[in-house]
Amino acid sequence: MIFFLIVPLWFVTICVGGLLIFFRATRWLSAYLMTSATLAVVFAFVASLLGLVGLAKLGDAIGAGNASGLLALGGYGIGLLAGGFSGAVIGVAIVAFFHYRARARLTARA
Repeated sequence: MIFFLIVPLWFVTICVGGLLIFFRATRWLSAYLMTSATLAVVFAFVASLLGLVGLAKLGDAIGAGNASGLLALGGYGIGLLAGGFSGAVIGVAIVAFFHYRARARLTARA
C-alpha cells in the first residue's frame, strides 16, 4: 500500500514543523505545515478506505466480476488523492482562521 510511503513523509513533515516552532520568523509556518499534513494523511486514509470498500461492494452488486477489483483499485487511488487534497485544504483553512483571530486580537490590544 502507498501508506508505507506517505506515513514516513508525514513523520518527516512533523519533525520539520517541530523544528520550525523554535524560530520566531517561521512559527506561523509550523502550524500550517503540521496541521495540513496531519489532516491530509487522516483524510487520505479515510477516503481511500471508503473508496476501496465502497467501490468493491458496488462492483459486486452490479455483477462486474473481475472488473470489480480494478474498480476498487481506482476507488482507492481517487480516494487517496481527493482525501489528501481536501485534508490539506481544510488544515490550511483551520489554521488561517485561528491565525487571523489571534492577529486581530493582538492588533486590538495595541
